[in-house]
Amino acid sequence: MMYRLGCPRLAARPRHPADLLPQSVVEICAANTSGGNTTGVSVSLSHVTIQGNWQFENSCAVQMFGVLVGGGASLRLADSVVEQIGDFPLQGCQSGVGVDAGNSLTGQVGHATLTDDTIETYQKNGVVIDGPGSTGKITGTTVTGSGPTPTIAQNGIQISFGASGSVTDSTITANNYTGTPQEEGDYPTYADGILIYGGGGSVCGIGAVSPLVRGARLTGNTLTNIDVGVQLFNVNARCDKSVRTPTRDEACGNVIRNSHGYAGGTASADANIAGYETARKAFIGYQAGVADSGNRDVICDNHFGGIGYAQRDATSTLPNPRPPAFVRPIDLFSFAPPAHVRVYGNSYNGKKYKPHYVHRTLGQARAARVAGVRAVRS
Repeated sequence: MMYRLGCPRLAARPRHPADLLPQSVVEICAANTSGGNTTGVSVSLSHVTIQGNWQFENSCAVQMFGVLVGGGASLRLADSVVEQIGDFPLQGCQSGVGVDAGNSLTGQVGHATLTDDTIETYQKNGVVIDGPGSTGKITGTTVTGSGPTPTIAQNGIQISFGASGSVTDSTITANNYTGTPQEEGDYPTYADGILIYGGGGSVCGIGAVSPLVRGARLTGNTLTNIDVGVQLFNVNARCDKSVRTPTRDEACGNVIRNSHGYAGGTASADANIAGYETARKAFIGYQAGVADSGNRDVICDNHFGGIGYAQRDATSTLPNPRPPAFVRPIDLFSFAPPAHVRVYGNSYNGKKYKPHYVHRTLGQARAARVAGVRAVRS
């Protein structure tokens, strides 16, 4: 089944050459003849199975999508399955997205409402909502990655670079990278369950103007066996501090558990070993239930559990935490500490959990209290 309404400017995802060609099972596009966004095109699909299973000689030269929405179009997808979006067997090419709405690099806008869907066997991301004006509302949806793999760092749901959206009452599981940094480009690498990503300029964003993600709502979800359950990441143009602009993203009322850990100081076969680079240029593992770099974000009433999020190493060891990993149920301090974050009502393994974070000023680090949080020894 193919919806192809002509989207001439719909092309590359971040970290991909601009000449990559999109290959989609379903494409919904409202762009005009010059490639600009329009309004008024809305497509509803329900009780369908959308399946990729491509066979390319060089899949790194294409972008693979189950459903691609652009040109200002809107999609309502309900009670459906999107699967096999990528290479089989799994490859490391940074492509293969189950449902993609919008594109920040090309200026395309897309809107996606997903209700009670299943997104699985994707190569890179389950769902992406990307670019200014793009919106996503994801409810009751199950997103399942490939489980522990050294091949590629997958993300369940991504909202990025000026897009807005919510993820509620959904289940995200099995996004778990076990490879080395060298296998993913020689930089710190881990998988995310829900990734909110904005800013970063030309250093870790999409260019000098890299829009923030503001007001994202992530509530009532269940996230299991993921390196970082929820990542709230909005940073300045140098990619070294949180932004001054309030982002007000919210992660509340979620259940976030991970059984892949570091018992006895040794990484299990399914634990991350590549997610943190120390100041001495050594790589160690990194796992967190929620990690935050933003401004006036809220992290509340979440229930964390499992050895995979058991707190390891003191914050005083930063920026050189000891092997095998730096781990926290809530990480507010290992990279670009958030500003004015509110943290309350969270628990780890049934007990109250109140983290603290490191506030960096003029290159110095010190422990600081945050609203709703008392400083504790880490």
